[in-house]
This record gives sequence, C-alpha cells and structure tokens, in this order.
Amino acid sequence: MPTFTHGKNTNFQISGTDLSGEHNKVDFPRTLDTPEVTTFGKNDKCYIPGLRGATISFEGFYDTGTDATLGGYYGQMCLFSYYPAGTGAGNVLYTGTGIVNAYNVSGVVNDAIKANGSMIVSDAVTRSTT
Repeated sequence: MPTFTHGKNTNFQISGTDLSGEHNKVDFPRTLDTPEVTTFGKNDKCYIPGLRGATISFEGFYDTGTDATLGGYYGQMCLFSYYPAGTGAGNVLYTGTGIVNAYNVSGVVNDAIKANGSMIVSDAVTRSTT
C-alpha cells in the first residue's frame, strides 16, 4: 500500500537560508538527455541515456529579509537542500549546488506580493535520508 505525504511539511533551503516560512511551492524536475542513435535498416528509433540535469523553482510570498538574501544569491553558485516531506528523521533529502538564475517579485492591488525564483543545478544531485 502506498504511503502518501502531505506537502505542509516541505522544507527548502538555499545556502542555509530556510525559505519554508515564506514559500509555498517547490518544483524539482529532473531530466535526462536521450540522444537518438537509430541506424539504417531499423524500423524503430533507438536512444541511449545521456547527461542528467535538474532545475528547482520556488514560489511564495515576498518578505523583505528573504528578498535581500535571495537578491544576494542571484547569479551565485549556492547549495540547496530540499526535503519534500519535511526534516523529520528518515525523510528523503535532496542536496546539491546550483546557480540562482531567476528571481522575481510581483505585486497586484488585490493580493499579497509574490516572490518566485529558480536555480539550475550544476553537477550531481544527492538523494539521502535525514
């Protein structure tokens, strides 16, 4: 039987700065290049596994302290820690390094000011448990 987990305990950190108190969404797609290697005489396409990649995007609410920190990280190589189910014992943890390549603050008259950004992961992602 599957064990599902509620997202309320998700924890996301960049270089030790915990963004969990201001942010409410983390997206962590991982990709794999798959070069085609089909040769003459084949009826079906053939592929081989290539380079792995990943990005992390985060969304939430604007906070002046976090804004100053994230603004300082923009364009920098930073460590990240992503705990999808929270920081409790035995939970999954993804870590690595990446460049903060986007950061945006937006506001409208009838809503809270939002902040979002993204990182492009450089090198390997490590999966472990707490």
